[in-house]
Amino acid sequence: MAKKEFGKYYLGLDIGTDSVGWAVTDQEYNLMKFNGKQMWGVHLFDEGNPAAARRTFRTARRRSGRKKQRLALLRELFSEEIAAIDPGFYLRLQESMFTKDDKTVPQTNSLFANPDFRDRDYHREYPTIYHLRRALLEDKEPRHDVRLLYLAIAHMLKHRGHFLLPGEGFETGDAFETQFTALQDALLQQLDVNIECTDHEALSDILRTPASCSAKKEKLYKFFGIAKLPRPKTDEDMERKLSQDQKSEWLALLAGCAAKTDKLFRDEALADSEVKKIDFKSADMEDTAKLEATLGERMDCLTYAKALYDWAVLADILGGSHFLCQAKVCSYEKHKKDLQNLKAAFRKHLKGEYSAFFRDEQGDKNYIAYIGKSMAKNNRSTCSRNEFLAELKNKLKTFSEDPLVSEILTEIENDTFLPRQSSKDNGGIPYQLQLQELKAILSVQEKHFPFLSQKHADGRTVSEKLCAILSFRIPYYVGPVNDAHKRDGSGFCWVVRKEPGPVRPWNFEEKVDLDASGEAFIRRMTSTCTYLIGAEVLPKDSLLYSRFMVLN
Repeated sequence: MAKKEFGKYYLGLDIGTDSVGWAVTDQEYNLMKFNGKQMWGVHLFDEGNPAAARRTFRTARRRSGRKKQRLALLRELFSEEIAAIDPGFYLRLQESMFTKDDKTVPQTNSLFANPDFRDRDYHREYPTIYHLRRALLEDKEPRHDVRLLYLAIAHMLKHRGHFLLPGEGFETGDAFETQFTALQDALLQQLDVNIECTDHEALSDILRTPASCSAKKEKLYKFFGIAKLPRPKTDEDMERKLSQDQKSEWLALLAGCAAKTDKLFRDEALADSEVKKIDFKSADMEDTAKLEATLGERMDCLTYAKALYDWAVLADILGGSHFLCQAKVCSYEKHKKDLQNLKAAFRKHLKGEYSAFFRDEQGDKNYIAYIGKSMAKNNRSTCSRNEFLAELKNKLKTFSEDPLVSEILTEIENDTFLPRQSSKDNGGIPYQLQLQELKAILSVQEKHFPFLSQKHADGRTVSEKLCAILSFRIPYYVGPVNDAHKRDGSGFCWVVRKEPGPVRPWNFEEKVDLDASGEAFIRRMTSTCTYLIGAEVLPKDSLLYSRFMVLN
């Protein structure tokens, strides 16, 4: 069969994100045919997914793996002492999620199985883990049971806090000075926004005093002299108004209110961007990749503002307490008292709704859902704090003349009613606070547990190793420290070791060459020039390349 010959033709492509359309025409733009069929069509394929979700899962896996490593080191340090009094303790912890019949030793207890001290006795004596931590800190623990010490330290290592603040020391006053100065400098240099403050103590009081975001915003406006300007008549008036609007948005953001992105950065293009509003209370703040893609270098200003907001949240959590466990116990007692008052108000004014609000496990906006014990829609779920307080306010506002109800409504307005132990605000707790409490607990408990102060063969005590586990992070430029794959020429690893052997938080600098690993990190990311074969590319911020950009 003779092969069909084509003359000159045009091929048109319409390339989209999940399809490619095509057509073949002659020079007169008439569709051509092949085997009796017109030559045009479309190819559909699955739309590409961004890497953000995959990166989130990978980050969560790594965080979970490192948490397990910290707990494994803790078990290793406590193994001899715990095995001497309770050989099955670790096994019970490991099988705590199993039913009684699925456990190696069939029994209902997950922590303590002593005849005179079981799980029920433990939870009655220590309603929360913070009660146990406070008892160990204040040396009010009559039992001096090493298993209790293990549980308290394990909780600290699992929830050790963020690493945004430099150094190991921590004082709320010093932290405020550091965070506010950093925010001032970033706003002035990048956005030309000047937030001068001559009374840091008064400003810190406004930020950390419990109040609704709107009330806190008004206080900040008054403190910084933000007043309503008359309608602008000249270009100077308009510039003054826009500048004040921008400053007002940053203050509203610090107060916990939502702020419009285009006004924060005085960029009208951001009004139609993917991130139209920014709210530090929102879960969207966790997606830093989307924010960085939208804001670019301006993300620094937002990072410093978030750090200052987190400081205010932390100051609110601590109240007047020096240690976190003391503040959390006070929060527990506050919740207990508020719950008693709320139940009394319901019995007096809403007796018919009492059972549905406090006992119905199928409710979605009642107290059961608020504390996380709801089974609505056949799935354990919680309602947010804002949803719960809004629902509660709506139910009680009719009875505001009652002094008890009026007090409850005032606390709801100030966002201080029924505080929860576990909340997103805990993300503002720095590791320094946990480390400070851990050192205090260990110094108190060393007299009851001599093994804590005994030196091992490497010259370090168990207490020193525990503090190292809590405060240690692998520097980003070192990367994975398992160099087994590097030795056989495969794998994702560039670490340079000083000597072989297991790498632990307390011997990291003895085993790893930080300078050489940092240089290897930079070298592996350095590309070669497209035009000069074999030559390395210049750093973007180098003097030579900066001069080239200016001249260009």
